[in-house]
Amino acid sequence: MEAALFAMISTLFVAMLGNSWHQSRENSKTRELMVQLNNDTRSEFRSELKVLATELRADHRVLGDELRADHRVLGDELRADMKALGVGLGDVRERLSRIEGCLGIGITRPLGPATEDSESRDV
Repeated sequence: MEAALFAMISTLFVAMLGNSWHQSRENSKTRELMVQLNNDTRSEFRSELKVLATELRADHRVLGDELRADHRVLGDELRADMKALGVGLGDVRERLSRIEGCLGIGITRPLGPATEDSESRDV
C-alpha cells in the first residue's frame, strides 16, 4: 500500500510540477508579448508625437508671422493717426491763438529771453 500511495503522490507531484512549469512558460510568453506590444505602442506614439510637434511648430510659425504682420499694420495705422492728431492739434492751437488775438484774451508771452519774473507770471 505504501508503494501505491507513493506512486499516487509522486504522480500528483509530477503533475503539479508540470503544471507550474507550463504556467511559467505561458507567463514568460505573455510577458514577452506585453513588452513587445508596449515597445510598439511607444514607438507609434513617438512617431505621432513627432508629426504633431512638427505641425504645431509650423502652425506656431504661421501664427507668429501673422501676428507680426498685424502688429506692423496696427503700428503703421497708429503712427498715421498720431501724425494726423498732431497736425490737427497744431491747427486747433493756431486757430485758438488767432481767436485769442482777435478777442484780446489769452496769456501774452514776452518775445525776449525768459527771465525768472516772466516765468513766475506764466504759472
